[in-house]
Amino acid sequence: MSSPKTIVLLRHGRTAWNRAGILIGQKNIPLDNGGRREAGRAVRSLTGIDAIYSSPLSRCKETAEIIGASLGLRVVLLMGLSERHWGVLEGRPKSERDRSQNPEGGETIDAFRSRVAEILPHLAGTRPLVVTHSGVIRLLCAQPNTLVPHAKPIELSFGTIESVGRQLKAKGDDLAT
Repeated sequence: MSSPKTIVLLRHGRTAWNRAGILIGQKNIPLDNGGRREAGRAVRSLTGIDAIYSSPLSRCKETAEIIGASLGLRVVLLMGLSERHWGVLEGRPKSERDRSQNPEGGETIDAFRSRVAEILPHLAGTRPLVVTHSGVIRLLCAQPNTLVPHAKPIELSFGTIESVGRQLKAKGDDLAT
């Protein structure tokens, strides 16, 4: 199958930890009721989706399953779409995080970049939906300081994302900071 022309990125719905300003990372924190409503509302703005890929973390998986049920599509889980592992900082206030540092017990910036870049060839379909986390979306959009809202679709050309993927594989960039 050929590469898609466009890709739709969607951050998972809201969680209680998001509301509280707690760094989640790879902790399996479920959606709250507001996050479930956000996922349901996101369906209305998704047309022409023919595949759904999701991080296996519960907040993404649940968001993707709500959308998949509405669109009649199966959700494919990809480990590479998981949020960066923040080690000892997970469960702590976000204000304690420095994105440019490699956290103790967590994933290095380089490992995170490589993992995200490796998922790009798996996104088969003509217009896939990718349900993931703000860190992954910032990498794929090459906008490290952008606020990524919950359950608001972002449509990009696949060519743009492939270009970012090549940048992610290159040493010395600052896309994850």
